[in-house]
Amino acid sequence: MTAFAPILQDDAHRTGHAMPMQQTATVLSVGPDTALIDHQGHVSRARIALSCLVQPEPGDHVLVAMAEESWVTAVLARPGPAPIRLLAASDAVIGGPATALTLNAGALNIQAATATSMIGDVTHSGASFTGHLAIVKVIAGLFETLAQRILVQTKSYLRMVDEADQLRAKTIDHSASATMHHEADCVFVSGGTVIRLDAGQIHMG
Repeated sequence: MTAFAPILQDDAHRTGHAMPMQQTATVLSVGPDTALIDHQGHVSRARIALSCLVQPEPGDHVLVAMAEESWVTAVLARPGPAPIRLLAASDAVIGGPATALTLNAGALNIQAATATSMIGDVTHSGASFTGHLAIVKVIAGLFETLAQRILVQTKSYLRMVDEADQLRAKTIDHSASATMHHEADCVFVSGGTVIRLDAGQIHMG
């Protein structure tokens, strides 16, 4: 460090600008793009640098670059229980074509106006999944569902099938409180043992 000190001082003298100094400070409050910091009893305002990817919170110990302007460049420690929020001032891209991203966290919260995901294969393993959505659209060449039990509760249900619609089960129970209507050009009803029709009136023909 001693050998480089004269060079740095000489460069600063030639350019007429003070060389930035890095100091540690404590965050007092945070604004949209600035933070109020306390450095050894001196309170000042510093801008949050683009390289500071973690949103500073009050009480954080941060690294500040001090020159003509003060910049919060990194969050060093967080004594409080506030969650870690990733900060992106504009569109952000994580990783590259040949990189892997691994996140291990107790809780993960992502908020965005719009999101686009392009992933070749997705495997999700978890205890439960809950989604609150206004509209869900799925476009797929093949859609498979394997489950022990499927429960659907809806006000109305419309299904349109262009070709074949097949249902195979050991027992089928259809019950309608108002009306049940079956219509086709040809209807075949066959029973191996018994076919029973029971009603107050039966009209045929």
